[in-house]
Amino acid sequence: MPRHDPAFAAWLDENVMAHKVEGYAAVTISLKARGAIPGDATGEQMKAVADIAERYSASEIRVTHRQNLVLPWVPQAELYAVYQALLAEELAEANIGLASDIISCPGLDYCALATARSIPVAQRLSEELREREQREDLRGITVNISGCINACGHHHAATIGILGLNRAEQENYQITLAGRADEGAQVGTILGPGFDADALPGAVHRILDTFQSLRRDDENLADVYARVGKEPFKQAAYPALENAA
Repeated sequence: MPRHDPAFAAWLDENVMAHKVEGYAAVTISLKARGAIPGDATGEQMKAVADIAERYSASEIRVTHRQNLVLPWVPQAELYAVYQALLAEELAEANIGLASDIISCPGLDYCALATARSIPVAQRLSEELREREQREDLRGITVNISGCINACGHHHAATIGILGLNRAEQENYQITLAGRADEGAQVGTILGPGFDADALPGAVHRILDTFQSLRRDDENLADVYARVGKEPFKQAAYPALENAA
């Protein structure tokens, strides 16, 4: 396989998982293209995925809780062919397990229960996080967005959770930090007051800046939070409050 192709090599590293059956791999198809609606695909793309699965994955496709697709039975010798087929359909984004692999509920655009929009927030964060991932390692950071307290986006279980609320008839976004859905499962901690949609991305970037400045070795954000506590992240997220104090 031509691993000298940097884009293919990145896709192998991020989207292809080891398989218990020798000679096979499991391929995750990212439905999180830069700036796109998380989990969204066109009818033509879905037809193409069905064709790819029929040809390369024993006609099997699985859907993940992170709103992506998995081809579970891909021969390793066919990985480059699968990559090329996905690339032709604009489905070869190499960001599985990165911060831009965002979960988002439909939010106020489509759901009658929602109190705030989720999709436009996810799209803007996707653009900015994908850009940031070209410069630094954002593996192991999960960003989940819910448009109301029903929490369909599972924001409470994310490293960076975002909950859309209605405050005085204005959309307001509350951040939670250090949620986990692994063996150390815990609900994320509310960081402080919410942000409007325009201010939210800046707060997320300042949180990530703080994480990068405090992390040791391969620590993830939840590990750093457990070690240093809320205060450094809160001070970074709310510089105006810090200056006022």
